Amino acid sequence: MTTHKPTNEDNGQLVRTYLGWPSATSVADGMVIRITCAQPFNFSDYPETNKMATSSVQWQCTKTLPECLLRMLDEEIACDVTFLIGERAQEVKAHKIILMSRSPVFYSMLEGPLAEKGKITITDVDKESFIEFLRYLYTDKFKQNSNTVMGVLYCAKKYCVDNLSKVCSEFLKKNITIENVGIILGAAHRFDDKDIIEACISVVQACTAQFLKSPDFLEMSKECLGTVLDLDKADCSEEEIYKGVMRWAGEECRRQEMEVTPANCRAVLGDLIYKIRFATMDPIFFIKHISDSCFLSDHEKLDIYKFFHLKEDFPLTKFISSKRTHKPFKLNRFKDKRGYWTAGDFTDKISFEVSHDTILRGVQVYGCSERQTTVKYSICIKDSSGTIIYTGSESISTDSSTVTYDVLLTKAIVLKGREIYTVEMNQQPSPHGVMYFGKNGETSVSYDGNKTITFFSVKGSQHTNVREGQIPGLILS
Repeated sequence: MTTHKPTNEDNGQLVRTYLGWPSATSVADGMVIRITCAQPFNFSDYPETNKMATSSVQWQCTKTLPECLLRMLDEEIACDVTFLIGERAQEVKAHKIILMSRSPVFYSMLEGPLAEKGKITITDVDKESFIEFLRYLYTDKFKQNSNTVMGVLYCAKKYCVDNLSKVCSEFLKKNITIENVGIILGAAHRFDDKDIIEACISVVQACTAQFLKSPDFLEMSKECLGTVLDLDKADCSEEEIYKGVMRWAGEECRRQEMEVTPANCRAVLGDLIYKIRFATMDPIFFIKHISDSCFLSDHEKLDIYKFFHLKEDFPLTKFISSKRTHKPFKLNRFKDKRGYWTAGDFTDKISFEVSHDTILRGVQVYGCSERQTTVKYSICIKDSSGTIIYTGSESISTDSSTVTYDVLLTKAIVLKGREIYTVEMNQQPSPHGVMYFGKNGETSVSYDGNKTITFFSVKGSQHTNVREGQIPGLILS
């Protein structure tokens, strides 16, 4: 065997080193080769070697396991599976071992004699969403935003990544607004996610009239329209619901390249017409807008006319005769009241949590206990993160004969179940105002059957807490 020194004796520079064996057959199977340096060798003495070592191994040495895995994904290091994603078949590379360890579906696809060979085509998701899905498989984290979360949820459902499904569902439920509820409701139906559907329904109930006029309403599927028409609570009249349904039907006719006529509108709606509560409409509206069209048959119109005149004596068989309700109710947290609360320019606060999704329509406040005066009530509502979700004010003329007054919100708020909200109130009465205040407050109050609302004291509140103070009640629906 010949050996070579690692440095050039003339200038001390590091040189390529190799070992020479007498013959290739001299190395036996399983032989252990030990190489010993004759003199100490410090890599830091050779900048070019130190630089090479740093660039090639530093990220492995200094990062966590998820960070290392993510780098291997992002830089496509040692990838062994390639996906063609979306309509444009964009390449995305990954590692089989990670995919198989996180998804039973990928395990079936990539392992065993029936494993897929070559590049795998996935056309039903976009590249951005699929990459975020992979990021979760590698790190248990992904960028949660409204642009990709539904695509990520679709991947999570398709590949049976249940924990990710829950994360996406919670994100969607917390971020439903009147502007996106139509899109999210459609996705929830496709995924058969009942929790998201219920959350969407709460938003639609709170802002039905606004939703019916939105572009997303016209783009909804027939199945989603049926969900909206099933609502027993709605924040608008049946006449407005009918007008919205007819706009949707007209748009559906155009999508199917049909002429927009009453008969064709009925055809695209099918049995959904029986979910429109004609019997609860104003008879004058029915006569002016419906009776002269062929949207309903003559027999159906006659049934509605009979119900208008006979009510309970003529029960309807196909149409629903019960009205949709949206009547608010008041929930009070105090058992007693007192009359010597000196008002001033300070803030009272109380936090609360509802057990189920509920609509907040207003806040109850106390009036002046000694004389007639005008009080300006400023209301601020924050969610669990401290984000302000509502601000408003109202001046009310109060007198000692009336204890509580209602401050209605200009826009209803959908309260998410099991999320804590805080009401902050500032009252500015005329000088020397003395207000009523509550005593013997209840920590938990039941409403609407098995639902409950729980109150919490808030640090920084002037004097109001769970047991006593201001903000006696909430107006819900």
